[in-house]
Amino acid sequence: MSIAVTQRGFEPAHSNTNLHEIIFTQASVRQNGIRRLFTIPLYGDGRGTEATTLIAPGIKTRDGKTRDLVIHGIMSDYVEAHDAMTGQPIWRQSLGVAIRGSKAIDTYLINDHWGFLSTGILDLADGAWGGVSWSSPDGGVAKASFWFHWISIVDGSHLAPPLSLDGAIYNPGGGIASQKFSSAARKQRCGLAMMTIGGAKTVFIAAGSVSEASRATAAG
Repeated sequence: MSIAVTQRGFEPAHSNTNLHEIIFTQASVRQNGIRRLFTIPLYGDGRGTEATTLIAPGIKTRDGKTRDLVIHGIMSDYVEAHDAMTGQPIWRQSLGVAIRGSKAIDTYLINDHWGFLSTGILDLADGAWGGVSWSSPDGGVAKASFWFHWISIVDGSHLAPPLSLDGAIYNPGGGIASQKFSSAARKQRCGLAMMTIGGAKTVFIAAGSVSEASRATAAG
C-alpha cells in the first residue's frame, strides 16, 4: 500500500519528507536504479498540472476493487484519479471552464489555461478531496471566479455545493483596511491547509494578485 500524501509538502510541516518509505530507498536505488513504469496523460491542458499530485491509499472504488489512488487537480479545471499501481484512469470530473492564458494574467504565456493553480487537500476520514478552481463562463478573466470544491475520492462527485470566494471579506493586517476578495484580480497559487478549530474543520486558502501580492482568506 502507498503512503498517503494529503497536502503540499507531504505532511502538515511541509517537510517533503516521507519517513515511512521502505521500498524506494537509497539502497534500492543504488542496487536497482530507477525506471519508468508508466506515463499518466492529464486531460485538457498541454502542461497538465502545477499542483502536487496527492495519494489516497486503500480506497474502495465503484467497481468493488480496493486501490491506491493518485489524484490530480489540473490546469484545465478537471480533477482526475488514477490507479497508483497501474496508471489506469478511475474517474475524471470537470469543475468549471478554466481561464484562458493571456498576457492579462500571464506575461510570458507560460500556460494554456489557469484552472487548479494550487495543491488541494485530502481528508481521508471524510473520503474527500478539496481544491480551488479558477473558472469563467467564457474562459475570460473578466468573469473569473474562484470556487472551493469538496468532492468524493471514490468517484469525483460533489460532497458539498461549490463555495464561491468572491466577495469574501478579509483583514490583511498591517493597518490596512478590510478588503473584499475579487477573483479577477487574484491568483490562488498557495497549497491549501486544513486544521480543526473549535471542533470544525477549517480550510485555509491563500492567494496573491495577478502580480503576486499576498492575500489570504479561510473557508470553514
